[in-house]
Amino acid sequence: MHSCSHMKNLIGYKKIKDILNSEYQIEVLNSTPTKKGLINHSYFIKTLKKKYVFRIYSHKTIEEILFEIRVMNIIRTHNLPVPEVLKNKSRKYTTSAILNKKKYYCILMEFMDGKTLESSYFEMIKPMAELQAQIHILIKKRVKARQGVDQVLKNWARWSKEEIEKIKPILKKYKLEEIYLEKFYKTKKDLNNQLSNLLKIPYAECHNDFFGGNILIKNKQISGIVDFDNIETVPIVFDIANTFKSWLLRNKPNKYKTILDEYLTGYQKYRKLSKKELGILPVMISARNFAVTNSLLSRKLIKGKDKLERTIEFDINWRKYLHKKPFHIYAMA
Repeated sequence: MHSCSHMKNLIGYKKIKDILNSEYQIEVLNSTPTKKGLINHSYFIKTLKKKYVFRIYSHKTIEEILFEIRVMNIIRTHNLPVPEVLKNKSRKYTTSAILNKKKYYCILMEFMDGKTLESSYFEMIKPMAELQAQIHILIKKRVKARQGVDQVLKNWARWSKEEIEKIKPILKKYKLEEIYLEKFYKTKKDLNNQLSNLLKIPYAECHNDFFGGNILIKNKQISGIVDFDNIETVPIVFDIANTFKSWLLRNKPNKYKTILDEYLTGYQKYRKLSKKELGILPVMISARNFAVTNSLLSRKLIKGKDKLERTIEFDINWRKYLHKKPFHIYAMA
């Protein structure tokens, strides 16, 4: 779940209690801010009989929120572990609230029990991959290839221009500007060389943050998938790259092969990746490494030096690994 420092004092217990009582007829016993995340503000809600999650969106339009809920409902109705978004007394999914003289949209979700998946819990790599593949099959979408490519190009232009300019002072401060930009622009060039493949691969309304922090585990089973806030229509392989980047970044290079073997075996049990998807996936993983760092630093949501050094280190390790283990070996007959 996401929380946000600038919203820390936005809402107190009494306001939450009033909203939930008036809009959902819920008597709140306790509310606790969630500790994880960077964008929105979420609370664990406890009543006499049940637990819930109450979320306040800091940046989304009502149309974007309803789009998120629609995809969640598609997945949930196929018996996959996604929280139900509850309707208020007006039979609407969203509730508006004026907080500090500004209008915010809120939702109330069922509480999903479990602990977040740790990056060292390798037994869960294959089940996680199988689940992601099943979701991709459910939400695969027919998108005009040109439209999809244009959107990807637009996103790349944004993070490669605006965000880089914003983080340059941080790079200079830590004397990392030369090496960081060298590796960033090398990745950008690799991406541009893959643009033609974007016309030939499938798209879906993807989670885009499908990693251990948003996967809940209970009794060695996946009990919940949370935080669909980043959902967007993108190449399916883009969503997979996000997941891989998270696993690989949090482990040493000697674990890369195990991670890739387990995940791709599990994923392709349900959905076979095309050769073009496999061809673009390594570059997408590299791109996500830089994109996440650029975005978080440019918005001042994280501190700089450690994250920059980890981003550079991963880029070096990932390129070394690819040189030894060409990615096409994962293409299945």
